[in-house]
Amino acid sequence: MRDPEEQARVTATSKGEVSPRVVTLWQRLRQLVGVLRLKSFEDTTAEGRSLERYRRIALTTVSGMTVRVIGSLLGLVSVPLVLAYLGKERFGLWAIITTLVAWVSLFDLGMANGLVNMLSAAHGRGEQDEAGKYLSTAFVALVIMALVLCLVMVVCLGVVPWGAVLGARGVADEATIRWSVAAALTIFVMSLPFSVTQQVYAAYQRTYVWNGFLLAGSILGFLGLLLTIRLRVAMPVLIFVSGVAVPFTTMAAYVF
Repeated sequence: MRDPEEQARVTATSKGEVSPRVVTLWQRLRQLVGVLRLKSFEDTTAEGRSLERYRRIALTTVSGMTVRVIGSLLGLVSVPLVLAYLGKERFGLWAIITTLVAWVSLFDLGMANGLVNMLSAAHGRGEQDEAGKYLSTAFVALVIMALVLCLVMVVCLGVVPWGAVLGARGVADEATIRWSVAAALTIFVMSLPFSVTQQVYAAYQRTYVWNGFLLAGSILGFLGLLLTIRLRVAMPVLIFVSGVAVPFTTMAAYVF
């Protein structure tokens, strides 16, 4: 049997009264909607600074979920489109080559990720000049890495038998495979110096702005994919046009 207090709550709910859990949930939802805005709160008071922190957390959460959902949907739609355009064998080659970019992304040796703590500490102390030095140092170092990688890429493209390395002999001619690899690696080399951009936004608690650029890059990349399929271009052009939106939007985010 239910105790008297539980029976009273059940009776009250059955009479149309709202349960405390529903009230609490509604209050939290209203608080979330209240802080979910683009305009910053005044940071001259403790309450304003607290609201500003919650605003940035809410915007980051909502924008991050939006980017992941839309990015996943675009990816799911892209797969059958590319498969139908290239065929099974060439689709497998396309998947392998584009995966190279994710593998080579380890080339920055964690430098971009290590930048977050230094920028956050400098920002907390109000040392904007120091933060600028950290950022410029990391950027220059990544530019040098990109140049070295570019030199290695040029040498390897002419020497390495990519068809044999990727197990793709007979799938496409050697020139198509080589230029497809070149397109994928070029996109990465272009993106490498600007890979610090996301860490800068994270350090200043403005990841929601970065998510906006990331969403724009995903949409532009998908549109580029549709355009290349529509024009019936070769695989190297398909890889480059559909992927070049990423470095371009990252550069735009860096400049912003």
